[in-house]
Amino acid sequence: MFQSAKNFVRRNRTNIVIGVGIAGAAYLYARSKVTEAKDRMSGDRRAKEYLKRRFEQNQEDCSVTVLELFPQAVDAIMKDLPVECITAELEKKKAVKLARSGSISNSAIGDPSFAVDSPSPSPAPRNDDDNQSLQSFASESFVMGGYSVEGGEGPRGKSRTQLWNEIKIKSITRAFTLIYTLALLTILTRVQLNLLGRKNYLSSVVSLSEREDSPTINLVDNESTSGKSYTQGVDAEVNRQYLIFSWWFLHRGWRRVREKVEAAVKEVFGQYAPRDSLTLQQLHQLTLEVRRRIEIDDGPEPSSPKWPTTYLLPKPHEERIVFSEFGYVSPPTMPGLEYTASPALRQMLDETSDLLDSPIAGVVTRTMLDSGFGLLVEERVGCQVFRKKVRAAAVAAGEQSSGREGGSVVPRIEVTELSGGEKSEVLVDGKLSTVLAVMTREAATIGGRAPNEYLQEMELAKELEGFCALVYSSFEEDVMTRDIGS
Repeated sequence: MFQSAKNFVRRNRTNIVIGVGIAGAAYLYARSKVTEAKDRMSGDRRAKEYLKRRFEQNQEDCSVTVLELFPQAVDAIMKDLPVECITAELEKKKAVKLARSGSISNSAIGDPSFAVDSPSPSPAPRNDDDNQSLQSFASESFVMGGYSVEGGEGPRGKSRTQLWNEIKIKSITRAFTLIYTLALLTILTRVQLNLLGRKNYLSSVVSLSEREDSPTINLVDNESTSGKSYTQGVDAEVNRQYLIFSWWFLHRGWRRVREKVEAAVKEVFGQYAPRDSLTLQQLHQLTLEVRRRIEIDDGPEPSSPKWPTTYLLPKPHEERIVFSEFGYVSPPTMPGLEYTASPALRQMLDETSDLLDSPIAGVVTRTMLDSGFGLLVEERVGCQVFRKKVRAAAVAAGEQSSGREGGSVVPRIEVTELSGGEKSEVLVDGKLSTVLAVMTREAATIGGRAPNEYLQEMELAKELEGFCALVYSSFEEDVMTRDIGS
């Protein structure tokens, strides 16, 4: 048997050698392909992890940048809407009124005939709405970062009714303007830094490929008038000029926001007096009506700038103001060097405007505003004014008292949630003046530095993260091409 096998091998040794060679070559080829696929998958995984780390770091940088820039607008808003100064003027009027009452009482005591013939002045009631509201306003002053708005000069020569009306409009306008400013500054900063982060990432990919002697990546500028391709590295000067456009919103754009908010607040809250009672549902509906007038009824002309770009970026003829603030051109009132945006800067500004005008940016901004107003109205004002925890027996007594005509005045209450059978959380009617006091004090929290609860609440929106990822990963295929032959 061994001899027959030996003879078979001797007769077919050529074919066997060829077959073994083919099998070996196929094995080596398959092994090389498997190794190549593993390397490619490992490289893709490292690239994705690298991109993810850079993206997450970029979002952290955005949050830090917003916290650094926001106080500039906060200080200007606080000075423009000095609610505490009006409160101080009301306190002065109250002190004058008490002093006059005291002088009349002293005269009555010193003059017996006056005491007999004239009725003694009745003391001011302890439950006076204006006094209670004024005490709630004066309980806490706005102080943030060593800056206090106390000590400013309030309006002179106005009646108490006029002062209360100003407090009503300015306190609501200030709180709402701060929320709008924070949300709009967040979306603007996210677009700017993610757009720059994308360009920095592409530049790092080019540098890495050149160091590793891999095929060169050429970034072609298809809009170049010369038609020549060039590597779009990171131009520090263009980036610097691009970032200074946030100055416009911090010093000019927020004023347009305030004007829009103030007009809407006057239309919606103008019919209410500070002593009027409201329910939480009514306050929620009024807030929605203010937002509708700001976010929907914006510009009757179809060609008007879309919201919120009209607040965030200057118009082309207004860009000179931004350049003059940073010394690139002479002030508009002085003749001097004319400066226009370079093609690279113009491309970045146009892309930013397109991103802010996109429908998804509008959805993201409204989602952040929903979070901010929900925290203000539902949580802060709702818990401090409308939601009370009382014992179950007190709830029953309050319900019975509220139905009596001749009894004492008891606020209408509504049981919303039981807690352990002993205490209940109820909704009560609240005075608008108390709501104004909470909003006035809450301005310190909205405009506060890290940790800013309102910014944290806005950044929890998944839509914001998705929008940032879309901006960061929008690599144009016609801009990045591989030159395999070089």
